[in-house]
Amino acid sequence: MKKNSARQIRLSFLLHAWDKTLDYSDNTLADAVQYEKAISEFFANIKAALLNDDGILKKWGAPEKELHAEFMAAQNDVHEKLCDNLNTAGACHALKDIVSATNKYLAKQENPDFKLLRFENHSKY
Repeated sequence: MKKNSARQIRLSFLLHAWDKTLDYSDNTLADAVQYEKAISEFFANIKAALLNDDGILKKWGAPEKELHAEFMAAQNDVHEKLCDNLNTAGACHALKDIVSATNKYLAKQENPDFKLLRFENHSKY
């Protein structure tokens, strides 16, 4: 607990299959630290991007449609992974994939569609 936060320790468990022996090592915790950093930076970037939201609805172009399709695929993938022997590691990797896709979208777009970045617009649950 002196080197890692409780969140990082929980992530190390989530990034590992529950039914396999956990190799509790510095490498395992380093993976959790990197995962936490990537997710935290993602949410900070989204929060900052949403500050620029002008509220104007935009027609989706190809990049928006592609990101939405990737989001829906990731959402289904997370659901399938969790239904498959509670595969939290697979679910975390699917979440990381949509984080990467969103980061690429934000890097390419001068005027991103901020409504696309809001989770509540996509949720089917």
